[in-house]
Amino acid sequence: MCATEVVYFNHPKVVNGPATVDPGRIETLDPLTATRTVIVSNLDYPSGLALDPAGNLYFGNVTTGPIRVELRRRAPDGTITSLGTVVDTSAGFVSVGSWAFDLCVEAGVVYFNHPEVTNGGAVVEAGRIEKIDPVTAARTVVVPGLDNPSGLAFDGAGNLYFGNMTTGPVRVELRKRAPDGTVASLGMVVDTSAGFVTAGSWGFDVACLGSEVYFNHPRVTDGGVTVDAGRIEKIDPSTLVRTGVLGSLSDPSGLAFDSAGDLHFGEVTHGPVQIELEESSGGITSTQGIVVDTSAGFIAAGAWAFDVAVAAPPTETEPDDGPLEEPPDRSESGCRPGCLILLIAMGLALLLLLLLWLELI
Repeated sequence: MCATEVVYFNHPKVVNGPATVDPGRIETLDPLTATRTVIVSNLDYPSGLALDPAGNLYFGNVTTGPIRVELRRRAPDGTITSLGTVVDTSAGFVSVGSWAFDLCVEAGVVYFNHPEVTNGGAVVEAGRIEKIDPVTAARTVVVPGLDNPSGLAFDGAGNLYFGNMTTGPVRVELRKRAPDGTVASLGMVVDTSAGFVTAGSWGFDVACLGSEVYFNHPRVTDGGVTVDAGRIEKIDPSTLVRTGVLGSLSDPSGLAFDSAGDLHFGEVTHGPVQIELEESSGGITSTQGIVVDTSAGFIAAGAWAFDVAVAAPPTETEPDDGPLEEPPDRSESGCRPGCLILLIAMGLALLLLLLLWLELI
């Protein structure tokens, strides 16, 4: 991993009864020093992380009862701006527990996923992918008529990859949207019909490296027995050939590559939910430790999933208030005009005091 990069990750709010015992937040971790830094605090359930080239961090803040997602932006100087509520399920509910809010940034535009909202078996709001202009907040639907899209990533050619999730059992079909808007299927990549997904905090995710698309597969269990191991795979979109990358995992969630091509992800275990941040480099996987531990309570949001992003560390900068003034010349041979005026005023004041004293005597 490049020494100038850090891993961004999201930590959920942990509650115990009505009390919050661990607030939601976004942190960075330096893999070289294991230093963790909170960069956005006092959140509910931050979900979906993406950075633009200017260093702006975009994320969703998920609240429940009903599920709503507010899109926010953290500027490089730490300022947080709301881009509005982009998901509101108050007309019904999200029927798939493995859906999670996700987003990505392409050419300065933010793309995000909206779940299918149902009420009494009827679809009242279709799943879709939208984009939003961060400057004007104008929203446009780019892929309509979906079930529960999850996981968003662009490749270098401008193709958008995402999963379309259905339930009963959970299945995920990988799809590609070309720059001209054409949508094609790359096949079913997750099928839990042999059992079920035991981790409620698992979310489908994709990441692109070159021409290949990487995705995560959950562990599938039946009666406490693992019938399909958690793993990370990659697929060649041109041939549809799938290759295993990492196997024998619990429930991998959140995928991101650094500039060196190393893969970063979280491995979720449950009972309670714990997430270990890991890095795969040259076929060797190393751990950065447990970064989420909910043993003090539980996660109350079903639409939350662990996510990661890799970029340069955030920098705190002062606001631009115009050109900086030159520092005063402190040398013996130099004196600024203000200094001369002060000296003249002091001299006149002393002269006046002397004249008054002479008059008195």
